[in-house]
Amino acid sequence: MNTDSNHVIEDLLIEDALKNGQDVRFRVSSGSMFPTLYLDDIVIISGRAPRAGETALVKLSDHWVVHRVIQRGTSSCTLRGDADLRGPGHTVPHGSILGTVVSSEQTFESRGHRRRPKNLLRELFYSLQKQILHLGTAPSPTSGPKA
Repeated sequence: MNTDSNHVIEDLLIEDALKNGQDVRFRVSSGSMFPTLYLDDIVIISGRAPRAGETALVKLSDHWVVHRVIQRGTSSCTLRGDADLRGPGHTVPHGSILGTVVSSEQTFESRGHRRRPKNLLRELFYSLQKQILHLGTAPSPTSGPKA
């Protein structure tokens, strides 16, 4: 059996498990959900439909994606990775959404990523960027506590 056939069978087994109420585990293979999920974290997916603000497992044409639902419409959802704060996201039909991330686990490998000072600085940067975007304006360099 070739690898394409193996992937089709694997996809069908995963979809079937989620539809039948079983949880599925995946290893995070990109940084698109940083700082919420780190490379090599394990995510546990349930088959229930996600609400806005939750993280969903989505099947795109040639791969799986775990991204946050930023808007849920009547027939589609808009999703975006947490690391992409300014991007418009991508819209997918509800039928492409297979489940919701219900928990995550650190692995030995992902703990190593978390301890690197470079990643800690990046996490701080993203946290500050989110706060600035949430407020709508950047704090001025002169605004601060009065002496």
